[in-house]
Amino acid sequence: MENYETKIYEYYNSVSNKSVTPNKSRKLFFTNIINQYFPLDKNITICELGAGGGLFQLTLKEFGYKNSFGLDTSKEQVALAKIQNIDVRELNIYEFIEASIKERRKYDVIIAIDVFEHFAKDDLFDLINKLNIVLNNDGMVVSHQPNAQSPFFGNIRYGDFTHHNAFTNSSISQVFLANNFLSVDSYEDKPLKHTFKSKIRYVLWEYLVRKLYCFLMTIETGSCKGKIFSQNFLTIAYKGRK
Repeated sequence: MENYETKIYEYYNSVSNKSVTPNKSRKLFFTNIINQYFPLDKNITICELGAGGGLFQLTLKEFGYKNSFGLDTSKEQVALAKIQNIDVRELNIYEFIEASIKERRKYDVIIAIDVFEHFAKDDLFDLINKLNIVLNNDGMVVSHQPNAQSPFFGNIRYGDFTHHNAFTNSSISQVFLANNFLSVDSYEDKPLKHTFKSKIRYVLWEYLVRKLYCFLMTIETGSCKGKIFSQNFLTIAYKGRK
């Protein structure tokens, strides 16, 4: 890890001007992920990389998942999680994964929300290979990352000095499939319909903005099939069967 990264991560909230107040829209986003993609078995083992202040962990706890914890290197964010009685541990991702491999600990779900962009390519490739090792046979990785296909991807890619990469659904699939994951599905970050305003945003995105982006892509390439245009996107990578 570079020296500048160590300094930024230690006090990530302060230097990134991030609010310590739980974000309602963020929690809704996590709730949607759980509802859509998580196994129904509440006893599965879940590990979250880069858990921050623990909002995803809190949401999982509210859903009744019993064996879930997160890890983060930010002292500030770990302290915030502890205040809320959320299990986020101050641990380095590399060291934790290596220890899991050595001790043969396995997980059913590994969460990496806004994490992969913080790794250089070689390091990320190695990390995903090791995530495959510590997953149970039917396990999955849930990730969220900047979308290089978005017309506004630079807002996310360069919005944090510690970001190394942005991805497309094609490039993130390459990394997972090359590391023995069976299948990879990616999804656009569409506005979630939970209020009148958000429903309007959804309609504008789906029937105006997205169609415009698709139209422009089609003019150049002849097709926009399979393209994702939101600034970030969600990926579910399965080690074994879905």
